[in-house]
Amino acid sequence: MNDFTESKKELEKILSRVNGDNIVIYDQKDGDFIPVNYTVNCFFKEDDLDLIKQMIDRLRRVDPDQFYYSPEQLHITLLGQIDIKANSQRIIEIVDNFIKNNDISFDLLGVGSSVKVASVTAYPHFAIESLRNQLRQIGGGTIFDGPYEKLAWINFMRYLNNSELVLEALRKEISTNFGTIKPERIELLKNSSRLLVGAEVVHTF
Repeated sequence: MNDFTESKKELEKILSRVNGDNIVIYDQKDGDFIPVNYTVNCFFKEDDLDLIKQMIDRLRRVDPDQFYYSPEQLHITLLGQIDIKANSQRIIEIVDNFIKNNDISFDLLGVGSSVKVASVTAYPHFAIESLRNQLRQIGGGTIFDGPYEKLAWINFMRYLNNSELVLEALRKEISTNFGTIKPERIELLKNSSRLLVGAEVVHTF
């Protein structure tokens, strides 16, 4: 397993730079739609996400006017935006072989945020970058900056206003331990929304 000490420090710096002057307000009308692509996602039992849901409740009491993800929207993307023209059978073979030979689980530790979205950081018990690189050779996919290539995350909030109160509340969660989780299922989806609106299941692992 990777040593994530430096990655955590870098994420804390990124969160510290997010403020009411630079956050990007989420437009709920656009649904976060993107060109149709393949994405490989992890989904979890709701009980395994209880600590995240409790944190969302804490944040909602501070600022109810942000966009908070519903429990069924909470997920981890192993790799998204894979070319829809890619060979889906090869994607399935790569993912299937990888999960059979690795411990697909995550330590959920601390909150991070870009200027667009807040998330719980997921530290994988496996070399997620290896899986991502194998998939990119088949059909491209998202390229991650800085520490994110070796990490995963569960998005849980989008900004609807620039309240400093919610930012202060987020920073208090920077070292919260949300436990260790394993996916209930991993799915290859045909998808056109970052919120997985209308996503089509191609294969379940």
